[in-house]
Formats: sequence, C-alpha cells, structure tokens
Amino acid sequence: MRVLIVDDEPLARSALAQILTERADVERFDSANDAIEAQERLAKEDYDVMLLDVSMPERSGLELLNRLQHCEVRCRRLSSSPRMQSMRSPRLNDTQSITS
Repeated sequence: MRVLIVDDEPLARSALAQILTERADVERFDSANDAIEAQERLAKEDYDVMLLDVSMPERSGLELLNRLQHCEVRCRRLSSSPRMQSMRSPRLNDTQSITS
C-alpha cells in the first residue's frame, strides 16, 4: 500500500511515519507539509491512502478534497473525529464517514 501523509505539524507527520514504518502492508509512504504540496504529489504519484489533516493554513484538507473532485480520484473519508462524522461533502458522492 502507498500512503501520503498530509499534515502541517511536523510531530504529527513523524508519529504517523513511525506507525507506517512498522506496518508490513505499507510498501512506501511520502509526506506533504500542506495541501498545496499534497496536490502536487497527487498529480505525479498514485497513492492508495491519504492521511489528511483537516485544519491547515492556506488551504484546508477539506478544500483539497473539493479540488480533487475534478480529478480522477476516488475518495472515501475515514475519520476518528465525531465532528467529522456529521460532515458530508455534497460534491464527493463516494464519501463515507467511519468513526472509531
């Protein structure tokens, strides 16, 4: 599995990278410091999973998802936040919220 970590917090990126390093099913992961860098990476690389921070400066994770609707990207939203469970984007028809 190929994973893209998108988070403006270095500590969060580092923690997620540590978790992914320990997983046998992750063949590769990359990270982006913000939504703009993530969109550039997504244009060049294919990823199976994107771990996306919702609240980031300049462009939020939700804004990135809205921009991706114009691309050939299938999006399924997984969230551990109860706040995100109630949020559904009308533009992303293949969206699913799951809380853990």
